[in-house]
Amino acid sequence: KYLPCHHSYCEECLKNMQIESKITCPECRKEAIVPAGGVKDLPHNFFINRMVDELVLKRKLEGEEEVKCDECDKDEPVVAYCPECNMFFCHVCNDFHKRSKRFRGHGIVPLTELRSNKDAQLQAKVKIPVCKDHNYELNHYCETCDKLVCLYCTVKEHNGHNHDTVN
Repeated sequence: KYLPCHHSYCEECLKNMQIESKITCPECRKEAIVPAGGVKDLPHNFFINRMVDELVLKRKLEGEEEVKCDECDKDEPVVAYCPECNMFFCHVCNDFHKRSKRFRGHGIVPLTELRSNKDAQLQAKVKIPVCKDHNYELNHYCETCDKLVCLYCTVKEHNGHNHDTVN
């Protein structure tokens, strides 16, 4: 999450910093009003989230963290990774993912290839999300609607709203 001063902290830390309906940024000391819905309603820092996702992926590929199927609770060995979903799959879930119309076109990478091939690792980096309506990268944040949008959305559905570019 990030504060209006654009300094980022995890949700738990922000909850601990909250006094009544305010948070004082520990870095710049500016005071921020917490939204009515609480700290969870502060905007996400998608850049930091993406970096964390890539670090977790790297640790899993290097064997520093256990790799489990992100789709089911079975204790089956993981066989593949989907970069579009940022998820690891066991054999059964991988087969379902490949057959599903909803996930058609996802570039599933076998785990063995991912661990042994640097090109496959680059291919598997966490993908930038894409707009469901226009198929462009969600690289703008609409402050008015509190959501990620694509460039096309900024001139169509979100015309006249406050936008920020997301790196």
